[in-house]
Amino acid sequence: MSGRLVLRTLIGLALIPVITAIAVNAATNVTFPGPLRLIQRYPWWAVLVAFLAACAYAVWDIRATLAGRADLSQAESARLRDRLLHGTRWIWVDGVLTRSLGEVLRLELSLQPRQTKVTHPVHLLLPGHDDVLPAGTPPVDVYGRYGEQLLILGAPGAGKSTMLLELARDLLVRAEKDPVTQIPVVLHLSSWPSKDDIPFETWVVNELRRFYSVSPAEGRYAVESGMVSLLLDGLDEVPAGRAPKCVTALNRFRETRPGTSIAVTCRVQDYDDIETRLKLAGAVLIEPLTPEAADAWLAELGPELDGLRAVLDDDKSLRDLVRTPLTLTIAALAYQGREVTVFTGLDSLFAAYTQRMLERSRAVLADTTAYDEAVARRWIATLARGMMKVGAIAVGPELPARIHAGWVDEDAVPWSRLPRLLLLAGLPIALLAGVTTWVIGPWPAAPFVAVLTGATAWIRADVPNWFTGERSYEFNQQTSGEDSRRERAGWAVALGLAAIGALIAIVFIRVVIDSDALGWFGTVFTGVFMGLMLTTVVALSASSWVGGLSTVVAELTQDAIRGASRWLGPRATAVLAVLVAGPAAGGAGVIVGHVLGALGAFAFFGGDLWPWHLVFGLTLAVVFGAAGGLILAAQYAVSDTFTAPLVYRHLARTGALPADLGRFLAWADDRILLRRTGKDYQFVHRLYRDWWAERYPSRDST
Repeated sequence: MSGRLVLRTLIGLALIPVITAIAVNAATNVTFPGPLRLIQRYPWWAVLVAFLAACAYAVWDIRATLAGRADLSQAESARLRDRLLHGTRWIWVDGVLTRSLGEVLRLELSLQPRQTKVTHPVHLLLPGHDDVLPAGTPPVDVYGRYGEQLLILGAPGAGKSTMLLELARDLLVRAEKDPVTQIPVVLHLSSWPSKDDIPFETWVVNELRRFYSVSPAEGRYAVESGMVSLLLDGLDEVPAGRAPKCVTALNRFRETRPGTSIAVTCRVQDYDDIETRLKLAGAVLIEPLTPEAADAWLAELGPELDGLRAVLDDDKSLRDLVRTPLTLTIAALAYQGREVTVFTGLDSLFAAYTQRMLERSRAVLADTTAYDEAVARRWIATLARGMMKVGAIAVGPELPARIHAGWVDEDAVPWSRLPRLLLLAGLPIALLAGVTTWVIGPWPAAPFVAVLTGATAWIRADVPNWFTGERSYEFNQQTSGEDSRRERAGWAVALGLAAIGALIAIVFIRVVIDSDALGWFGTVFTGVFMGLMLTTVVALSASSWVGGLSTVVAELTQDAIRGASRWLGPRATAVLAVLVAGPAAGGAGVIVGHVLGALGAFAFFGGDLWPWHLVFGLTLAVVFGAAGGLILAAQYAVSDTFTAPLVYRHLARTGALPADLGRFLAWADDRILLRRTGKDYQFVHRLYRDWWAERYPSRDST
C-alpha cells in the first residue's frame, strides 16, 4: 500500500464515524442513554485518532524519505568505495579473469571500429567516421578513446567478456590510486527482468546489492554520485524479446546520468537483430583470429601442440573453427601432447576437452573426491540445463536453498504436493492460536480463532512465485494463487464484519426502544438507519483496516524476520515466527471473544454493557489486521525456508543433482569444467554450457 493511499484511507476512516455521529444526533435529537453515550463522544476520539495517525504517517514518510535519499557521510562513502573496490577485484579480477581460459592462454585481439552500430551526436558531424585502432591497443586505451562509452561486439567465443574484465582490471588499478576516479563494477545483463518494465537505475541498485552486498541506499548513492562506472556483460543474454526494452532503459539512463562511464558487450549477430541502437560514443568489433596469429600462438606454447598445428594445416573445417580465442584455447588444452584423431566440429572439440579434463592426474588436483564419471556428467548437464532455462551465469553452493521450478524438469518434482506442504506449514500457527484462546480467553472462541488463523495461512498455501520462476522486483513474496485466495477471504471477512455491525445495531435499537424519548416513527427510522449505517460502516471501514494493517504489519514483520535470519539462521527464525504468530492470534481471539460475547449478551438478554467493551470493539480491526499480518509473515518465512530445500532433497534422492553440491562444484572447478567466480561457479564459456545442456537432454542420459 503506497503512502498516499495509506493517508487517504486514514482520513476516510476518521471521517466516517464523525459523519455517522452527526447524522445520528440529527436524526434522534436525544441524548443517548448509558454506555451508548460513547458514540456521541466518538467524533472527538476520531479527530484525535486521525491526528495521531497523521503524525505517525508524517514520521514514517520522513524516515522513508531519508532512508531513500542517496546521501552518505564522508566516512560512509569511503567505506562504500573500499567495499566496491574489493568486490570487483575479488569477484571479477582474481576470481574470474585470472582463472579464465582466455587469460591463462593469452591471445592478442584485433579490434575494428564500428561506429554505425551506435548513435551519438558527434556522428552527425562526422558521418561515416571510423578511427583506426593500432594492433594491440590495450582495452583501457580503447575505452578512453571513445570517452568511456563503448560497445564491444564479437562472435561467440571471440573474447568479449575477457576484454571487459581486462578493462575492469586496468580501471581498478587507476581507481585504487585516485580516490575520485569511478570504480568499475561488472554486472550481467542476463538478470534483466523478463516481465517488469523498470528503470535501469533500479536494476543497477538491485544488482549491486546482489553481487557487492551493498544496501539499496548505498547503491543509489553509488549511482547518483557517479562513484561507479558500469561494465555490462551479455546484452545478447537478456531474456527473449526483452533486449529492446533493456536498450531503451539503458539509453534513458544515459540521458539522466551522462557522467557515468559505460561499456557493454554483445554478440554482433544478436545486436544486429535489435532495432534500437545504444546511445554510446563508440563501438568496436573483435575480429576473428588469422591463421598466422593462431599458428604463432601455438608455436609459442611448445612442441606438445605440433600435432594440432599439423592437423590445422590439413583440415580446413578445424581451421575455421579455431578462429576465436575460446575454441583455440579449448583445442590447445584438449590436444596438448595428443594426436587429433577424429574431428567433426564443435561437438567433438568440446567432447575431447571434457574427456581430457576428466582424465587429469589426481596429483595436480586440490580435490581428489571420486565421482562416477557417468553420474558426474548427468549432474553437470542438469546444472547446465537449469542455468540455461533461467538465464543464470553462475551457480553456487546455496542452490539447495534457492532452487526453483526453472532449474528442473516438470516431471522431476511432485508439484501437486507443494501446496499441501505449504498449507501444512500454517497448521501449527492455527493450533497455537486456538490453544492460546482456549487457555486465557473464552473457550467457545477457540475454534473460531483456529479456523480464522488457518484460513489466513491458507491464503499463502500455494507454490511461491519466486519458486515457479515468476519472480518480480515488487511482488516476489506472493504465491501463484494468492491474489484470488485473498479476494475470497476478503469477502468472508467483510460478511463477518457486517454481522458484527448488525449486532451493534441491535444493541443500539434495544436501547432506543427502551427509551421514551422517541415515537414509533423515530424508533423505526433510527433502527433502520443505524442498522444499515453501522453494518456498512463497520464492514467497509474495518475490512479496509484489516487489509491495510495486515499488509503493513506483514512488511514490517518480514523485515524483522530477514534481520533475525542473519543472526539465528532461516530455519530457527521460521520456527520462532510460528511460535510468535500463534499466541498473537490467540490474544486477538481473546479480545474479540470478550467483546462479541458482551455485545451478544446485552443484545439478546439485556444486562450491563461496560464502556470498555465498545472501546475494544472499535479496535477489533486493528487487532485482526496486526494478527493477520503476523500470521502471513510467519507463513512466508516457513514456506520460503522449507520449499526449496524439500525440492532439492527430492532431486538429490532421484539422482538428478548431487547431495553435496558444494564439494561437487569444487571438484568440477579442479577439472576446469567449471570456474569459480567469487563464491559461485560458472562454465568456462556460455557455448560450453549450452553444449552440456543439449548433449544430455534428459536426466537419465549419461
